[in-house]
Amino acid sequence: MYTSGDTDSFREDNTAVSDKVITADGDQRQFSTDTDITYIHKVSKNGSVDLMYRVNYEDSKNDIYAYNLLLEEQDLTESRYETINNLKQSIGVKYSYNSGPGGNMFFVNLHGNRTDMRDQDRYPQQESRHRKFDYLSANFHFNKRSSASGFSIRGGYTRTTPNLEMFADKLNVSDVFNLRGGNPDLKLAGRGTFGANYNTRKGERYWNADLTATLNDQQIVSRRNYFSEQTYLPEYDYTAPKGSTLITYANAGTSVDVSLNAGMESYIVPLRSKFGISMSYNYSNPQTGIEQSVVRMQIHNPSLKANLASNFSEKFKFLANGETGVKNYTVESGEWENMVYGLLSAQVRWDIGWLTSNAEYRLDISRNSASAAFNQDSHLLNLSVGCFLFKNRNGRLMFSAYDVLDRNERYTSQLYADHVYSRWSRAYSSYFLVSFQLGINTGKT
Repeated sequence: MYTSGDTDSFREDNTAVSDKVITADGDQRQFSTDTDITYIHKVSKNGSVDLMYRVNYEDSKNDIYAYNLLLEEQDLTESRYETINNLKQSIGVKYSYNSGPGGNMFFVNLHGNRTDMRDQDRYPQQESRHRKFDYLSANFHFNKRSSASGFSIRGGYTRTTPNLEMFADKLNVSDVFNLRGGNPDLKLAGRGTFGANYNTRKGERYWNADLTATLNDQQIVSRRNYFSEQTYLPEYDYTAPKGSTLITYANAGTSVDVSLNAGMESYIVPLRSKFGISMSYNYSNPQTGIEQSVVRMQIHNPSLKANLASNFSEKFKFLANGETGVKNYTVESGEWENMVYGLLSAQVRWDIGWLTSNAEYRLDISRNSASAAFNQDSHLLNLSVGCFLFKNRNGRLMFSAYDVLDRNERYTSQLYADHVYSRWSRAYSSYFLVSFQLGINTGKT
């Protein structure tokens, strides 16, 4: 695949750090190709061995000539002449076993991987980077099924390759308020997963349970250091301006993510309805960077969900969903935050003769331990009424009113190691819509 395009731009910068008018003549191109070769050999009636080879190549160029109209000279910090070449190769073997429909299935994969990355940049000075990584990855899946139940386990391990900029030993000052420094000693991050699932059906009831666990090894985290005053950085021989942020990267320790879900669905035949209920618990202890240190967090999130879907008739349909839960955030410094939340939504559609109507309601409630100002009570009510048109009812004229209560506000909060991020949003206010729909069926296939 090949793509190209122009990235010309004009920008005026009159910040306290710089005063310049930049015109940029830019050109980008990218070429990529991906090839897979697989050989399959039957070793038994139900088993086979696959030999696989995959190669992926990417080549891109980003050429930007930035000119400062005030100084009448080239701006080297915003000019770019960067070429990137990535070559990824993978050799793998896979064993598969399948006893047939309704029986057992098993496969295991083992891959040897090599990633070769090269990066060259001409501005603000000539430099090149080259990294090569070799690593193994593997995964497996086992599934046992019968007419009424099923059980499966799955797992795997792989590594992720950072981009070359993260390994840079020089400071990137193309954006003076978002400085980026690399870490030449970064290591590949590893990710191991394990999961199990069990499901069974008894009459009109269906039960399901699932466990997923993830182990992150040498996780790469970004460390952010905000400078409230002009600060000299001796490791880069550079003075960071007031209000800027320095982003660097580091390998953290191990962290885990665990998710446990269990639920039941039941068909209520006399009411032509389906009812479902599920419980879940999620735990994670990710790490985040603050200044020159790495801080661990603890996140707990139990929740309960329920839903009801009813088709009492072709003319009357009802759908309801409910969810409640708690999110608890704790950082190593001892700071914590609890948020209790609830969600309730309902939808009703009712057709009477040539008339049709639809109503939707959604309620979001949350209570935050940090401050009562973060509490939320959001209501959203949409109403529609209309009629069918024409002899075969293939036309419809509708009048709709959205956000009738004019109380559709949303609030989200997230506790980080060094700050709390809170966001209030209002998607829209009340409005109305008149629409006409026409379905055309020629009767031909």
